[in-house]
Amino acid sequence: MRRLGRPVIALLVALAATLPPAAPVAAASVTLTLTGADLGPVPRLGYNLGHWVEGSNAADWWRYSGLANARVFVSPSDIEPSDDLAPAGDGVTSQASFASRRTALRGAAVAAGTTDETYIRWSAFIQRYRTATGDTNELTVDHAFGALRDQGVEILANLTASPSRFPISSDADWAGMWELWQHYYAQGFLLSSRYGVTRFGTFNEPNNWNGMTPTDWLRRLRICADALRAGVADAATRDGVTRTATIYAPGTANGASKYADWGSPAVTGRHLRWDGTVDPGWTNLDRYAYQKYSMNATGSATAYGEDASSLAGLIAADLPADVVLPLALTEFNVRTGSDYDGTSATLDTPADFVQLAVNTATVTARGVREIFLFKMAQTERSGGTYPVAKNGTHYVQNADPGHRYGGATKGAEVWRMIAAACAPGRRLAGITTSLSSLALLACRQDGGRALDVIVANPSTSSHTLTLDVSALGIPSGASVVLSEVSAGASGGVVTTGTIASGRIAKLPLPALSVVRIQVSGSARTSASVPVTADTVLRDGSGAGSTSGGTARTLDVRADGTVDGRRVVLLRFPVSAATAAADQVLLTLRAANTSRSGTIQAHVYGVDAGAWSEGSASWSGLGSILASGVPAGSRIENGIVRGQGVRAWILGQLVTTSTSLGWKQIDVTEHVRTRAVDGWVSFLIVQDHRWDLAIPARTVGDTQADGIRIASRESGSSVAPRLITFSSGTLSAAARLPVRVVAEASRDRVRWEAPVRVAVSVVSRRAIPAGRVVLRTGGPDAGVVGGCRLDRFGQCRIRLDALAVAPYRIVAAFRPARGFRVAQARFPLVVLRPAGMEPTRLALGPATTGEDGLPIVPIRVEGPDACLAGRTIAPGLDLDGDGRPETTLGSLVTDPLGLAQIPWPVPGEPALAEGTIVATLAPAGPCEGAVTSGPASPPPPTAP
Repeated sequence: MRRLGRPVIALLVALAATLPPAAPVAAASVTLTLTGADLGPVPRLGYNLGHWVEGSNAADWWRYSGLANARVFVSPSDIEPSDDLAPAGDGVTSQASFASRRTALRGAAVAAGTTDETYIRWSAFIQRYRTATGDTNELTVDHAFGALRDQGVEILANLTASPSRFPISSDADWAGMWELWQHYYAQGFLLSSRYGVTRFGTFNEPNNWNGMTPTDWLRRLRICADALRAGVADAATRDGVTRTATIYAPGTANGASKYADWGSPAVTGRHLRWDGTVDPGWTNLDRYAYQKYSMNATGSATAYGEDASSLAGLIAADLPADVVLPLALTEFNVRTGSDYDGTSATLDTPADFVQLAVNTATVTARGVREIFLFKMAQTERSGGTYPVAKNGTHYVQNADPGHRYGGATKGAEVWRMIAAACAPGRRLAGITTSLSSLALLACRQDGGRALDVIVANPSTSSHTLTLDVSALGIPSGASVVLSEVSAGASGGVVTTGTIASGRIAKLPLPALSVVRIQVSGSARTSASVPVTADTVLRDGSGAGSTSGGTARTLDVRADGTVDGRRVVLLRFPVSAATAAADQVLLTLRAANTSRSGTIQAHVYGVDAGAWSEGSASWSGLGSILASGVPAGSRIENGIVRGQGVRAWILGQLVTTSTSLGWKQIDVTEHVRTRAVDGWVSFLIVQDHRWDLAIPARTVGDTQADGIRIASRESGSSVAPRLITFSSGTLSAAARLPVRVVAEASRDRVRWEAPVRVAVSVVSRRAIPAGRVVLRTGGPDAGVVGGCRLDRFGQCRIRLDALAVAPYRIVAAFRPARGFRVAQARFPLVVLRPAGMEPTRLALGPATTGEDGLPIVPIRVEGPDACLAGRTIAPGLDLDGDGRPETTLGSLVTDPLGLAQIPWPVPGEPALAEGTIVATLAPAGPCEGAVTSGPASPPPPTAP
């Protein structure tokens, strides 16, 4: 591992503002200078998962985190609690019988997949994926992995088969080794095929496992590595794709200090196969994984970096000069849960959340290329001072089966800022500072000039920053946006500005803070979009009140009572220019209601457009605001419904005094999805964030005050607004997002009544022509509906029934021309009644094609195997007897089961009327031919 110089990170978009910058908070002026050096790719950043079960809002909090990587514990003892096929060992007694059964199992899996249970009872594994929950981290594999996959997250699955459940007594215990190999093969095959997982850890902290020796663990490593590589390869062959496994080991607690006993034998013995042979083309590990919690271990702020450098040097000494084994820090935080239990500090303590950024910058500078923060949820701890693990970044319900998340610590906001700056595909950039106590990360877009800088100030002195980007050629007029996490800020924007002659000065850096500085790569213009409607909604006795739209100040409050609940609803127009902006900031004049102190609320983007100030009420917004929630101050007393489906967390609004001041939240991505609607709505709620205050250990979260926001009735100079920054260029990531919204009254639907789904396709250019198809997202995926977009890029689909349940819905946009295909998913869970055909045809009403002639859309609904390439024989029934007199020709469906019947038929005279009948003629494993119900197009127009 080559040691990198002191690096730094940065990001994609940046901005300038129409609002005056925040007043500088202090003392010395510090210069940060970008050098123009390219220090390589940014590290992968992720979380170790906490709770994630069906009914939770975990997926939306994950989306908000912006992370593209997750490390997930999948306990073999949960997935195979007892032997899937008796007797134990499956008759394997020797190396020869091991090899023979290994070959037979692999052949059966490639040939028949999970339908052949001769060697593995696949159905038992699949059932446990659906139902088994973990212990400390309660999650179901199907739900958590499915939701992560839907967001495009890369998963590192950590499998620790305990010696008590999968014992191996010696190198001669082939029965024990077979059971271990079979389990890891099954997991590799299933996780790869079902969720696209290719990254695996084989054991977590073997050095902390009672009775485990390096020799025992190395035996298990070579067995597990072979099984995982085989499972992934065979699933890929079966699926007709290319995938290879990436193995993470040894996964020890601590790095350099554990290398001699655990790391070196694995590195030097990496070519040793399961059968004891040495194969130079084989390796048992692709990433050197280790875990570190050491803020206080040595008393040095650079302890993380020193350990990483030592470890890299030890690994390099054991490897040939041309071989590099990348470092992966698979568990990482300021302190362990045990360490936190001995202190009153939390991840809301300034010294700790700043140290998180310092440690991240330090290990990045020393060459660590994957970093997984431990962990997402404050899960339960027993036997200590505090009942939860305080190194969790998000507050969560531990006692409730739904395990809903209530809010994020400041440590979570620091990690979110770093993840945004250090987004995948960017490059570490060189940066220097005139103050050595600061920790820095800088990142540039690959091939671009835009950058992000993370600055962590661990001292109790505040500073002002001058940023010098002259070496990067960034022009004057480029915008700058600074976000902050500090005692009085939780990730919101605190000031904006503009580059002039390669520099910007007087950027605030408070004591004990972390800031993110976004700099655009080109000059930008700003604009202000005023609010068009704003109101206060009241719960309890005021749930039907529509009087909130006349108030001069809008109150946000949750005091633990039903009648005391107040939320604020805002609506803004979204023009094509607003939706195409590079960055959009929700900008408010806000303050504490009656007393000083840090007060916080959440800002949500919501699907709510058909409301006015004179008619909006709490009860009228029933799809988003729950009614009848009892009084209380725990997470279960929250009132936001459908988070991740109809409401999306966007940021934290924080105020500290009773004097109104400007507050800004980045809402860019949500605004982009609203181009078709022509409006965007925001809901501001003072959620109850936790069940138990830490470290005070008082029950619930009732804040001492509320927040008041100046409304449009207070005057245009102080009214809410959107501030947009635009360069006139389009970012590839934002050209064609697709948002699908279920208008169901609840998330789980049993289809006693039909449900309509609204679909919008949003483009940065003209609204594209094409069609949208809904499919189930499970292993038996099939088309369940479709519609052609209107001129506004919208359509509605009525869903009556689906394939075997429950599954997510996938919306796929099939463009007519000139646009790439886009997909979006939403977690509407559906259950289909029994008795419906697995494959059927559906004809849509005639529409006008791009050449101006009528066409009739047709689709095959059923499993994937029945869609692409099926022959459809459509005909025209002229006399109404159900038999076609005129053949319209054979059609072949596309991969989504779609085709179009031209009308009139080329070469045929125009016909005044008729009924189209289409017949599916299956050529493969699908069930017999199915004839659709008749669909009559309108009288065609002759060409």
